[in-house]
Amino acid sequence: MALRSYCIYVETPVGTPLGDSITDIRPWLDRRKIEPVEFQSETKGGIITLDIHFRSPDEAQRIERDFALL
Repeated sequence: MALRSYCIYVETPVGTPLGDSITDIRPWLDRRKIEPVEFQSETKGGIITLDIHFRSPDEAQRIERDFALL
């Protein structure tokens, strides 16, 4: 049986390098001891989208609150 995960979607400004986006998010996760279940990225037209899956809705809501406006 597959475990349920909770996904957030983050869209970065045009021209933002993927490394910069991850560099902002990774320390935030580490400080809170949150480990994503899955992390996917895609680039289209200079915009990077990040789909990050978490084990609980609380984890997803916490990071979404801080990073949804990247």
